Amino acid sequence: MSEAVVLTNKWAYRDPVFTLGGQQIPVEPSMRYLGVQLDKRLNFGAHIRLVTAAARRAVSALGRLMPNVQGPSACKRRLLMSVAHSKLLYASPVWALAAVRAARNRVALSQAQRGAAIRIARCYRTVSDMAALVLARIPPAHLLADERRRIEERKREPTTVAVIRR
Repeated sequence: MSEAVVLTNKWAYRDPVFTLGGQQIPVEPSMRYLGVQLDKRLNFGAHIRLVTAAARRAVSALGRLMPNVQGPSACKRRLLMSVAHSKLLYASPVWALAAVRAARNRVALSQAQRGAAIRIARCYRTVSDMAALVLARIPPAHLLADERRRIEERKREPTTVAVIRR
């Protein structure tokens, strides 16, 4: 089954009708490509919703392994919660610049990260997200995503070498 998505920044447009071999191809609001959910405006809101849901599921599954009282130490908890971080930050150099502009995306990332931080720091659920992140010694996800994007840009920069001959 084929599907299409129209990438545009226009507010008002009509979905085109695509026909291939007599079959009409539906135009979807978003589609998954190489693990990244691309939506029609390329603001990556659909991608953020999917990865935050996946990270929450990972945190709840790992939370059953680690009770807040006793259980493994903070460094072991941090290692297990890196699963949630890897789900949150997959392909972040691609989506970080556009997605972090919207406050709702930053809030969604921090809320998903909050569950992991509470488990790591053994906090109560009434602790705020930023306080839990500080206690767990984890930087906010939107800053991590932006930093990964900057690192990828630096890798792509051409290096200049000066050769001096005498």
